[in-house]
Amino acid sequence: MSEKNIHQIEQKLSAVKTNLKSVAQDEVYDQLLVIIHRPGWTTLAESAFFETVVDSMETHVRSLSKLQRDLLRASELVGAHAETAGSRA
Repeated sequence: MSEKNIHQIEQKLSAVKTNLKSVAQDEVYDQLLVIIHRPGWTTLAESAFFETVVDSMETHVRSLSKLQRDLLRASELVGAHAETAGSRA
């Protein structure tokens, strides 16, 4: 892999990390918790829509977390395979 490819991957990993941090900011969730407790905040239909979106967000976060763990595990296996193959050469 070239230095250019490695640099591009580093930039993409950094962008993922930055974007995930911005999504996880407590202030957004704190604001939502205040809003949903307001009297008359929403109708039953709107509440169902809101809950569906939150369920979807949770599903995506769990999927991203699993994908991140799987990527790390697979990357470690590739590295281990390369070291083993190199010692046989």
